[in-house]
Amino acid sequence: MSQQLAFTLLQIVPDRLRGEVLNVGIVLHTAAGPDLRLRMLPSRLKALAPSYSRVNLEEWHQAWLAALQRFQTPEQRWAWLQDAMAPLRLAETGGTILAVTPADLEAQVEGLLERFVMPPRTFSKVARHRIRRSGLNAQLTSWLRSQHLFSTKLQDLSKNRVVSGYPLSVAEELFAEFALKNGALHVIETLDLRGHSSYTKPLRNEASHKALVLDLAQDELEASSQRIAVVAADDYGTMKPAVSMLNRKASAVVSMDSPNDRQWLADFVSKSLHLSTLLDPIPNSARIAAQALVL
Repeated sequence: MSQQLAFTLLQIVPDRLRGEVLNVGIVLHTAAGPDLRLRMLPSRLKALAPSYSRVNLEEWHQAWLAALQRFQTPEQRWAWLQDAMAPLRLAETGGTILAVTPADLEAQVEGLLERFVMPPRTFSKVARHRIRRSGLNAQLTSWLRSQHLFSTKLQDLSKNRVVSGYPLSVAEELFAEFALKNGALHVIETLDLRGHSSYTKPLRNEASHKALVLDLAQDELEASSQRIAVVAADDYGTMKPAVSMLNRKASAVVSMDSPNDRQWLADFVSKSLHLSTLLDPIPNSARIAAQALVL
Protein backbone atom coordinates (compact mmCIF):
# COMPACT_ATOMS: atom_id res chain seq x y z
CA MET A 1 0.00 0.00 0.00
CA SER A 2 1.44 3.34 -1.03
CA GLN A 3 1.78 6.18 1.47
CA GLN A 4 1.08 9.77 0.50
CA LEU A 5 2.62 12.55 2.60
CA ALA A 6 2.58 16.28 2.05
CA PHE A 7 5.80 18.20 2.59
CA THR A 8 6.71 21.87 3.02
CA LEU A 9 10.07 23.54 2.56
CA LEU A 10 11.71 24.84 5.72
CA GLN A 11 13.68 28.09 5.54
CA ILE A 12 15.93 30.03 7.87
CA VAL A 13 15.55 33.82 8.14
CA PRO A 14 18.34 35.43 10.21
CA ASP A 15 16.91 38.96 9.98
CA ARG A 16 13.23 39.49 9.19
CA LEU A 17 13.87 43.10 8.17
CA ARG A 18 16.48 42.11 5.56
CA GLY A 19 14.24 39.31 4.32
CA GLU A 20 17.09 37.07 3.21
CA VAL A 21 16.24 33.36 3.39
CA LEU A 22 17.90 30.01 2.83
CA ASN A 23 16.29 26.61 2.39
CA VAL A 24 17.53 24.33 5.16
CA GLY A 25 15.22 21.32 5.01
CA ILE A 26 11.71 20.01 4.56
CA VAL A 27 8.87 19.19 6.95
CA LEU A 28 6.84 16.04 6.40
CA HIS A 29 3.16 16.27 7.36
CA THR A 30 2.68 13.07 9.36
CA ALA A 31 -0.15 11.88 11.59
CA ALA A 32 2.04 12.66 14.61
CA GLY A 33 2.67 16.21 13.42
CA PRO A 34 5.66 17.86 11.70
CA ASP A 35 8.67 15.65 10.96
CA LEU A 36 11.73 17.87 10.44
CA ARG A 37 14.39 16.82 7.96
CA LEU A 38 17.16 19.41 8.12
CA ARG A 39 20.25 19.81 5.96
CA MET A 40 22.11 22.87 7.31
CA LEU A 41 25.44 23.52 5.64
CA PRO A 42 27.86 25.67 7.71
CA SER A 43 29.39 27.40 4.68
CA ARG A 44 26.03 28.49 3.29
CA LEU A 45 24.72 29.62 6.69
CA LYS A 46 27.89 31.61 7.36
CA ALA A 47 27.50 33.39 4.01
CA LEU A 48 23.92 34.25 4.93
CA ALA A 49 24.75 35.46 8.44
CA PRO A 50 28.36 35.55 9.76
CA SER A 51 27.14 35.09 13.35
CA TYR A 52 25.99 31.55 12.45
CA SER A 53 29.63 30.47 12.23
CA ARG A 54 29.62 30.32 16.05
CA VAL A 55 26.51 28.11 16.26
CA ASN A 56 26.71 24.38 16.92
CA LEU A 57 24.29 23.24 14.24
CA GLU A 58 23.87 19.72 15.60
CA GLU A 59 22.94 21.05 19.05
CA TRP A 60 20.56 23.49 17.39
CA HIS A 61 18.93 20.66 15.45
CA GLN A 62 18.54 18.41 18.49
CA ALA A 63 17.10 21.27 20.55
CA TRP A 64 14.39 21.84 17.96
CA LEU A 65 13.51 18.15 17.85
CA ALA A 66 13.38 17.96 21.63
CA ALA A 67 11.16 21.04 21.82
CA LEU A 68 8.68 19.46 19.40
CA GLN A 69 8.41 16.37 21.57
CA ARG A 70 7.35 18.41 24.59
CA PHE A 71 3.94 18.93 23.02
CA GLN A 72 1.27 16.25 23.29
CA THR A 73 -0.77 16.74 20.13
CA PRO A 74 0.06 17.25 16.43
CA GLU A 75 -1.87 20.52 16.49
CA GLN A 76 0.31 21.88 19.30
CA ARG A 77 3.48 20.85 17.45
CA TRP A 78 2.37 22.59 14.27
CA ALA A 79 1.40 25.71 16.20
CA TRP A 80 4.84 25.86 17.81
CA LEU A 81 6.59 25.29 14.51
CA GLN A 82 4.61 28.04 12.80
CA ASP A 83 4.67 30.64 15.57
CA ALA A 84 7.68 30.18 17.80
CA MET A 85 10.47 28.49 15.88
CA ALA A 86 12.41 31.55 14.76
CA PRO A 87 14.71 31.87 12.89
CA LEU A 88 13.04 29.00 11.02
CA ARG A 89 9.84 29.43 9.04
CA LEU A 90 7.61 27.35 6.78
CA ALA A 91 7.82 28.32 3.13
CA GLU A 92 4.90 28.55 0.73
CA THR A 93 6.52 25.91 -1.48
CA GLY A 94 5.65 22.27 -0.95
CA GLY A 95 4.18 19.20 -2.53
CA THR A 96 3.35 15.55 -2.04
CA ILE A 97 5.45 12.41 -1.74
CA LEU A 98 3.93 9.12 -2.84
CA ALA A 99 6.02 6.26 -1.42
CA VAL A 100 5.51 2.50 -1.51
CA THR A 101 7.93 1.48 1.27
CA PRO A 102 9.76 3.27 4.12
CA ALA A 103 12.96 2.94 2.10
CA ASP A 104 11.26 4.58 -0.89
CA LEU A 105 10.07 7.41 1.38
CA GLU A 106 13.59 8.04 2.66
CA ALA A 107 14.97 7.97 -0.87
CA GLN A 108 12.45 10.57 -1.98
CA VAL A 109 13.16 12.74 1.08
CA GLU A 110 16.85 12.60 0.19
CA GLY A 111 16.00 13.55 -3.37
CA LEU A 112 13.98 16.55 -2.19
CA LEU A 113 16.79 17.73 0.05
CA GLU A 114 19.20 17.36 -2.86
CA ARG A 115 16.86 19.28 -5.16
CA PHE A 116 15.73 22.12 -2.88
CA VAL A 117 18.34 22.50 -0.13
CA MET A 118 21.77 21.47 -1.38
CA PRO A 119 23.69 23.84 -3.70
CA PRO A 120 22.31 23.69 -7.25
CA ARG A 121 23.97 21.22 -9.55
CA THR A 122 24.22 21.12 -13.31
CA PHE A 123 21.56 18.92 -14.86
CA SER A 124 22.63 16.08 -17.09
CA LYS A 125 21.56 15.74 -20.72
CA VAL A 126 18.98 13.18 -19.65
CA ALA A 127 17.45 15.59 -17.15
CA ARG A 128 17.37 18.34 -19.76
CA HIS A 129 15.58 16.02 -22.16
CA ARG A 130 13.07 15.07 -19.49
CA ILE A 131 11.96 18.64 -18.79
CA ARG A 132 11.87 19.81 -22.42
CA ARG A 133 8.46 21.23 -23.32
CA SER A 134 6.95 20.21 -26.63
CA GLY A 135 4.48 22.18 -28.72
CA LEU A 136 1.72 19.81 -27.60
CA ASN A 137 2.59 20.38 -23.94
CA ALA A 138 2.43 24.15 -24.55
CA GLN A 139 -0.89 23.73 -26.39
CA LEU A 140 -2.46 21.85 -23.48
CA THR A 141 -0.98 24.29 -20.97
CA SER A 142 -2.43 27.22 -22.92
CA TRP A 143 -5.90 25.64 -22.87
CA LEU A 144 -5.71 24.96 -19.12
CA ARG A 145 -4.60 28.54 -18.50
CA SER A 146 -7.52 29.84 -20.55
CA GLN A 147 -9.85 27.86 -18.27
CA HIS A 148 -8.03 29.18 -15.14
CA LEU A 149 -7.12 25.64 -14.10
CA PHE A 150 -3.33 25.53 -14.53
CA SER A 151 -0.81 25.76 -11.70
CA THR A 152 2.87 25.06 -11.16
CA LYS A 153 2.37 24.59 -7.39
CA LEU A 154 1.88 21.01 -6.23
CA GLN A 155 -0.21 22.11 -3.25
CA ASP A 156 -2.82 23.40 -5.70
CA LEU A 157 -3.83 19.81 -6.41
CA SER A 158 -6.22 20.23 -3.49
CA LYS A 159 -7.60 23.46 -5.00
CA ASN A 160 -9.12 21.94 -8.15
CA ARG A 161 -6.13 22.75 -10.34
CA VAL A 162 -4.14 20.79 -12.89
CA VAL A 163 -0.48 21.04 -11.85
CA SER A 164 2.64 20.53 -13.91
CA GLY A 165 5.70 18.48 -13.01
CA TYR A 166 4.20 16.03 -10.52
CA PRO A 167 7.05 13.98 -8.91
CA LEU A 168 6.27 10.29 -9.32
CA SER A 169 9.81 9.46 -8.20
CA VAL A 170 12.18 12.23 -7.18
CA ALA A 171 15.06 9.77 -6.76
CA GLU A 172 14.69 8.58 -10.37
CA GLU A 173 13.87 12.06 -11.65
CA LEU A 174 10.58 10.90 -13.15
CA PHE A 175 7.87 13.55 -13.27
CA ALA A 176 4.42 13.47 -14.83
CA GLU A 177 3.78 16.43 -17.14
CA PHE A 178 0.34 17.12 -15.67
CA ALA A 179 -1.58 15.82 -12.65
CA LEU A 180 -5.03 16.39 -11.23
CA LYS A 181 -6.81 14.93 -8.24
CA ASN A 182 -10.29 13.61 -7.59
CA GLY A 183 -9.84 11.27 -4.64
CA ALA A 184 -7.38 9.37 -6.79
CA LEU A 185 -4.51 11.11 -8.56
CA HIS A 186 -4.62 11.19 -12.37
CA VAL A 187 -1.65 11.96 -14.66
CA ILE A 188 -1.38 13.18 -18.23
CA GLU A 189 1.59 12.78 -20.58
CA THR A 190 1.92 14.34 -24.04
CA LEU A 191 3.82 13.08 -27.08
CA ASP A 192 4.15 15.50 -29.99
CA LEU A 193 5.05 13.60 -33.17
CA ARG A 194 4.18 16.39 -35.59
CA GLY A 195 6.72 17.72 -38.05
CA HIS A 196 8.42 14.35 -38.61
CA SER A 197 8.18 12.23 -41.74
CA SER A 198 9.78 9.14 -40.19
CA TYR A 199 9.97 7.39 -36.83
CA THR A 200 13.48 8.33 -35.74
CA LYS A 201 15.56 7.17 -32.80
CA PRO A 202 15.01 10.43 -30.82
CA LEU A 203 11.26 9.99 -31.23
CA ARG A 204 11.52 6.38 -30.08
CA ASN A 205 13.48 7.49 -27.02
CA GLU A 206 10.86 10.16 -26.29
CA ALA A 207 8.04 7.64 -26.59
CA SER A 208 9.93 5.19 -24.36
CA HIS A 209 10.36 7.85 -21.68
CA LYS A 210 6.65 8.69 -21.75
CA ALA A 211 5.80 4.99 -21.51
CA LEU A 212 8.18 4.66 -18.53
CA VAL A 213 6.44 7.51 -16.71
CA LEU A 214 3.02 5.96 -17.35
CA ASP A 215 4.30 2.55 -16.25
CA LEU A 216 5.61 4.01 -12.99
CA ALA A 217 2.29 5.76 -12.44
CA GLN A 218 0.53 2.43 -12.88
CA ASP A 219 2.74 0.91 -10.17
CA GLU A 220 2.69 3.83 -7.75
CA LEU A 221 -0.83 5.23 -7.97
CA GLU A 222 -4.17 3.77 -6.99
CA ALA A 223 -5.99 1.33 -9.25
CA SER A 224 -8.64 3.97 -9.98
CA SER A 225 -6.06 6.50 -11.18
CA GLN A 226 -6.23 7.39 -14.86
CA ARG A 227 -3.05 7.50 -16.95
CA ILE A 228 -3.80 9.58 -20.01
CA ALA A 229 -1.53 9.93 -23.03
CA VAL A 230 -2.24 12.83 -25.39
CA VAL A 231 -0.67 12.44 -28.83
CA ALA A 232 -0.51 14.42 -32.06
CA ALA A 233 1.00 13.39 -35.39
CA ASP A 234 0.94 14.33 -39.06
CA ASP A 235 0.96 10.68 -40.12
CA TYR A 236 -0.37 8.25 -37.52
CA GLY A 237 0.51 5.29 -39.71
CA THR A 238 4.20 6.15 -39.66
CA MET A 239 4.07 6.86 -35.91
CA LYS A 240 2.07 3.73 -35.04
CA PRO A 241 4.94 2.13 -33.01
CA ALA A 242 5.06 5.15 -30.67
CA VAL A 243 1.29 5.27 -30.23
CA SER A 244 1.19 1.49 -29.62
CA MET A 245 3.89 1.83 -26.96
CA LEU A 246 1.82 4.40 -25.08
CA ASN A 247 -1.38 2.43 -25.58
CA ARG A 248 0.10 -0.47 -23.60
CA LYS A 249 0.85 1.75 -20.59
CA ALA A 250 -1.94 4.33 -20.68
CA SER A 251 -5.49 3.80 -19.52
CA ALA A 252 -6.61 6.20 -22.29
CA VAL A 253 -4.93 7.58 -25.42
CA VAL A 254 -6.25 10.91 -26.70
CA SER A 255 -5.56 12.04 -30.26
CA MET A 256 -5.51 15.82 -30.60
CA ASP A 257 -6.73 15.37 -34.17
CA SER A 258 -9.96 13.75 -33.01
CA PRO A 259 -12.77 16.15 -31.93
CA ASN A 260 -14.37 13.33 -29.92
CA ASP A 261 -11.10 12.63 -28.10
CA ARG A 262 -10.56 16.31 -27.31
CA GLN A 263 -14.11 16.58 -25.99
CA TRP A 264 -13.60 13.44 -23.87
CA LEU A 265 -10.49 14.94 -22.27
CA ALA A 266 -12.25 18.25 -21.58
CA ASP A 267 -15.18 16.39 -19.98
CA PHE A 268 -12.81 14.21 -17.94
CA VAL A 269 -11.05 17.27 -16.50
CA SER A 270 -14.41 18.94 -15.79
CA LYS A 271 -15.81 15.96 -13.90
CA SER A 272 -12.56 15.18 -12.07
CA LEU A 273 -12.31 18.72 -10.72
CA HIS A 274 -16.04 18.85 -9.86
CA LEU A 275 -16.61 21.93 -12.00
CA SER A 276 -20.16 23.27 -12.06
CA THR A 277 -20.21 23.34 -15.87
CA LEU A 278 -18.43 21.38 -18.56
CA LEU A 279 -15.31 22.97 -20.00
CA ASP A 280 -15.02 24.39 -23.47
CA PRO A 281 -13.59 21.74 -25.81
CA ILE A 282 -9.85 21.76 -26.37
CA PRO A 283 -9.12 23.60 -29.63
CA ASN A 284 -6.92 21.88 -32.18
CA SER A 285 -5.24 25.09 -33.22
CA ALA A 286 -2.53 25.34 -35.80
CA ARG A 287 0.65 23.64 -34.74
CA ILE A 288 2.52 25.44 -32.00
CA ALA A 289 6.21 25.36 -32.79
CA ALA A 290 8.06 22.94 -30.54
CA GLN A 291 9.80 24.78 -27.75
CA ALA A 292 13.07 23.94 -26.04
CA LEU A 293 12.17 25.55 -22.73
CA VAL A 294 13.74 24.26 -19.53
CA LEU A 295 11.34 24.80 -16.62
